[in-house]
Amino acid sequence: MIKRMLLMLAVVVVVVASLGYYKTKQIQAAVKAHTFAPPPEAITTVVAKPETWPATMSVVGTTVAIHGVTISADLPGTVSQISFDSGRTVQAGEVLAELDTRQERADLADTKEEYEKQQKIADDWVQKALATKKRKAEAKNKTGGNIVLDPNQK
Repeated sequence: MIKRMLLMLAVVVVVVASLGYYKTKQIQAAVKAHTFAPPPEAITTVVAKPETWPATMSVVGTTVAIHGVTISADLPGTVSQISFDSGRTVQAGEVLAELDTRQERADLADTKEEYEKQQKIADDWVQKALATKKRKAEAKNKTGGNIVLDPNQK
């Protein structure tokens, strides 16, 4: 098996070397005879005549915009309304799409409700603090400067 492979390799090397030698001799003979010149260029001529071209032409193809824009939202969500048509020119500041804000509106309402509850609690604390301060001042006036409060008093 190895003998066959070596024999085939030797045959291929001899064939390639023979072709290389033959081509080298051919090129050397052409250079010595000064007949080695590139083939002439093919030239064609056409008589120019005026023609009218149509203003429009029907073709099939693909166009690519020079200027484009990628639109993305700052927040994730579902688009509820698209306010433009593809290919139409739009003005700066024009609303192009609106997101579904039902969840955010519900969260806002809950937050406002919680704020109002906390505000009421804070107001109650302020009223209690003012009432306590007032009672202390009244007790101070009644006792002549010595404040004595009942530890069980709420």
